[in-house]
Amino acid sequence: MYERLALSKDRARVLTLAKKGQIIDHPTDAIKSHYVLEFLNLKEDSSYSESDLENAIIDKLEHFMME
Repeated sequence: MYERLALSKDRARVLTLAKKGQIIDHPTDAIKSHYVLEFLNLKEDSSYSESDLENAIIDKLEHFMME
């Protein structure tokens, strides 16, 4: 929680989620899947394609296996 709060740009929302849990305002909020991909060290951008994410994950796995 401390790390999420420190790294977040919307700290008020993180605190609200910590206190109240996931708040469902719209029906689509119930079916969304949230993925934490911070370990990929990608820049914050909403225009990543599936192949970009796949390549980043494969690169991290390859680096991990080589260690």
